[in-house]
Amino acid sequence: HVRTRLDGQGRYVLPNSAKEDRDLEFTDVTYLQLELPRVLCSDSSATARQNDGTENTEAAKQDNGENLDSDGDESLTFTVGSVMDGLDQLLQRTFGLRMHPVPVSRGEVWHDSVVKVAMERKHAKTGDWSHVGHLYCDFFSRVNKEGGDSHYTIRCGFNRPGHPPQSPLSVLSCNSHRNTPLNIAMVRTFFHEFGHGLHSMLGQPEYQHTAGTRCSNDFAEVPSELMEYFCGHEAVLALLADNKEVARRHQLAAQLASRQQLFQALDLQEQIAVARYDLEVHCRAPPCQEWIEGWYHEAQRRHCSVPVSMDCSAHLRMSHIASYGATYYSYPWALATAALIWNELFAADPFSLEAGQRYRDTILSHGNSVAPSDMLANLLGRTPDVDDLVSALVSELDKGNARLQAIWDGRSPDSDWTGAGASGKMKRQRRWVPRDRRGGSGSRRRPARLE
Repeated sequence: HVRTRLDGQGRYVLPNSAKEDRDLEFTDVTYLQLELPRVLCSDSSATARQNDGTENTEAAKQDNGENLDSDGDESLTFTVGSVMDGLDQLLQRTFGLRMHPVPVSRGEVWHDSVVKVAMERKHAKTGDWSHVGHLYCDFFSRVNKEGGDSHYTIRCGFNRPGHPPQSPLSVLSCNSHRNTPLNIAMVRTFFHEFGHGLHSMLGQPEYQHTAGTRCSNDFAEVPSELMEYFCGHEAVLALLADNKEVARRHQLAAQLASRQQLFQALDLQEQIAVARYDLEVHCRAPPCQEWIEGWYHEAQRRHCSVPVSMDCSAHLRMSHIASYGATYYSYPWALATAALIWNELFAADPFSLEAGQRYRDTILSHGNSVAPSDMLANLLGRTPDVDDLVSALVSELDKGNARLQAIWDGRSPDSDWTGAGASGKMKRQRRWVPRDRRGGSGSRRRPARLE
């Protein structure tokens, strides 16, 4: 989906534009994913400015190159508070859910910065709100805290006749920094993990061991991948941003949504290559170091457009090979399934309450008590086959390719979304982030007395 060629030194370059005579050198995947979106989106006019190379590369990498607007001096600003407020609005408008922070008892949480969030469901007939469960949000990094973002379950929910229902308890653990804006990659990862949390919160099967994410790995990633699609829509991005001026916020959100769709094919190629490598490692015996490296390089060579360095040992950093052993294929499979659900239910209107409640009641509420194929058939009205899943993925790649072509031709990539977006009034942020009692950025945990 990105037309490239090799120059005399074996470097990837874009074809010459009809409006300008210059080439952009692609030296590695990092440049393709982090730097090129900034160059292509550096000007919305008919001709793009030539990059003079004066930009700070390290700063660009930290920002992922995705938050800057067309002029490079203003961007969508995301904070923990604005993201949580926007997410709450999305839940209310699309899924008939709401969340709000609640007090914690002494000794209930493992750190002062952890926020306990209550989730409630609105009944369609009466309009009353009922309790669903609690989510502990551990937003900030600190010494000795495990790195990376994750979700895990403390207590599953169930609703069995003759027994009082049990509400779920789950944890979202993130590693953002206090008083520091979030970049779009961090927001997208948070949405992914929140998709797992939503799955755990809404699961009310007869037995707790079939609730929420306690389902097959093939299906466990579908709700989280679908939440990433919501995070890529400009109307949702406008809800999440902290920028005050409404029209400008929508404009920046549309530009950021365009950037997120660039080079999706490269990401998908990498996912397929890793999935193939994972199957090779776990299905062939006996493995040895030379074979493992050879399988990785072969998977990269067969499935990725950008050549991999033979001196690279990226497979040694793939922790999912252990935690998702022989099942990493579930990520591209879940991505395809989520793309199918998104295209058929939410692409036209991400705030469709009817579609959101159908998805909530048909998919999220059953956990593993109903077969995934049956849930999909009930949601979509048919049982999707491989061709349906592939078509859903290709349609997403085509959208990104069309936006890339528009940018390259000097046309505006802004979407024609005309639905209702963020409110013209600034949202009143709740106290999602507790005040640091000492005024610092990462207070040490005080000894907690258990009651």
